[in-house]
Formats: sequence, structure tokens, C-alpha cells
Amino acid sequence: MRQFVQELLEGVQRIENERTLLNEELKELYEAYEDKIDVKAFKVALRISKAKEKFSGSDMELDNILEAMR
Repeated sequence: MRQFVQELLEGVQRIENERTLLNEELKELYEAYEDKIDVKAFKVALRISKAKEKFSGSDMELDNILEAMR
């Protein structure tokens, strides 16, 4: 049992370290483009794009609903 816990702990720690490194790399990438593009607007557009990929309905219907929410 102890061995399995240690193996699991090591795997989780490795993945968490990799996640931290990837988050730092992403932050640096956004910082590199701050003077070329509105990064905040890009992040919102990226979230919208990902949400639309998951949505299987009509784009027009979605746009109409979003417009009604304003």
C-alpha cells in the first residue's frame, strides 16, 4: 500500500510541476504579445471560440440569444 501511495504522490507532483511550468510559459507568451494585440480581448475571444466549438446549435440562434441578453 505504501508503495502505491508513494508512486501516486510522485506522479501527482510531477504533473503539478509540469502544469506550473506550462502556466508560466503561457503567461510569458501573453506578455510577449501585449504590445502587439489586446491580450484581454484575445482571451475572451478564445473562450467564445471554444464555447462555440462545443455548441451544436445554430450560430444565428446563439447570436440572437446573446443579443437579447444585452
